Amino acid sequence: SKLFIVDDNGNEIKNSSKENHGSIAVECDSVMLGYWNEPELTASVLKDGRLIMSDYGYFLEDGTLMLLGRNSDVINIGGFKVSPSEVEEIANTAECVDECLLILSGKDPALFLKLLVVTKEGYELDSKSITDLISAKLEPYKIPKRYQKVDEIYKTFNGKIDRKKMIAEYK
Repeated sequence: SKLFIVDDNGNEIKNSSKENHGSIAVECDSVMLGYWNEPELTASVLKDGRLIMSDYGYFLEDGTLMLLGRNSDVINIGGFKVSPSEVEEIANTAECVDECLLILSGKDPALFLKLLVVTKEGYELDSKSITDLISAKLEPYKIPKRYQKVDEIYKTFNGKIDRKKMIAEYK
């Protein structure tokens, strides 16, 4: 079996990187043949014998696969794609942050990034220090415009973040 990084058209990205990432695709003898009675859905995930997964990432020079997140989690704002996990990873290093979640908020055309933050016990939300951390490492369009303190980040029964529930409540 072989793993590939592919662009939105299913074409292989030969020199993938953190800046030039794509969807992860697999090619092997045991790849599924398709979804039962769902030709359109099958065509959307099977291209040239490769299964294009909903995860995205890139390869390091040594061949290590780096996962960045799920395509369904990517936020498209003003034509720019933002990986919530990339922003959250940096924000989580702030002294006041226990855990956080980046969402798209507002109403079209006034959409913006909002970071929901559970603060550590005894700390207040310090949006300036979080902004400083993020702006030192990421492009300006990835910096949240608003911050909101929340009591908890909802989880599903298996412990994963329930993004849909959080978005529904805090959008």
